[in-house]
Amino acid sequence: MISLQYTAGFLDGEGSVGVSVSKSTAGYPVPSLRLTFSNMDKRPLEMIKHRWGGSLSGPNENEVYALHVNGKVAYSLLKDVVPYCIVKKELVTVAIAFHSVPFEGPDNNPLAYIHKCESALRCMEETRKGYRATRSTKMMDKLKEAIAHVREQTGITATAN
Repeated sequence: MISLQYTAGFLDGEGSVGVSVSKSTAGYPVPSLRLTFSNMDKRPLEMIKHRWGGSLSGPNENEVYALHVNGKVAYSLLKDVVPYCIVKKELVTVAIAFHSVPFEGPDNNPLAYIHKCESALRCMEETRKGYRATRSTKMMDKLKEAIAHVREQTGITATAN
């Protein structure tokens, strides 16, 4: 079985931690935790998949395999390896905090929805630290628009923090 320490090191070097945004059936953005590991050797990816789960793809045109781990499974993996992370420890901590915020749709609990989206934005901003790009991504823009829309519709100005 693959060790937590090896997995943390692999995440630090060959993994990415982030937030993906899908659209609900009602049309609003839904942020969720997403991890991606990539490597030309699929053996460590298979070992991670065997221990936690995920979806393995590849090889692509560059002979690289990718393992995608989402949602609760990604959260479980991060909780297990956070003590051993070095390079991405702060990002992993922010991602764990993001996933820990309960999700509610904007119609059911607008304040909770705003809080989840703001937490997703913090995770996305942490992911982008160290990159030269200063503009926001399309996903970040969608979340900001959703927050502004829900605030406008409900009159909520404070956050759920």
